[in-house]
Amino acid sequence: MLRRPKIGTRTKSPGLGAVFYSELNRALLRLENTPLFGQKVYGQVRRIVLHRFPYLLWYLVEGETVMFWHAHMESSGTG
Repeated sequence: MLRRPKIGTRTKSPGLGAVFYSELNRALLRLENTPLFGQKVYGQVRRIVLHRFPYLLWYLVEGETVMFWHAHMESSGTG
């Protein structure tokens, strides 16, 4: 289970950090039940997209272990 991270104050929308945490936790619970759910993107590396936020979670499944090593904002394609 994911521990609740400290939510910063860099947001203009009160409660947005809690909504992000909830969406992240929902994605992790889905992966706990269906580890191969994420799209394969490179070899055995998979990714899952958070629906309400532009974040990608990159992970690898080895047996019964899911290893996360990267999460980042998805590029908007602008700029």
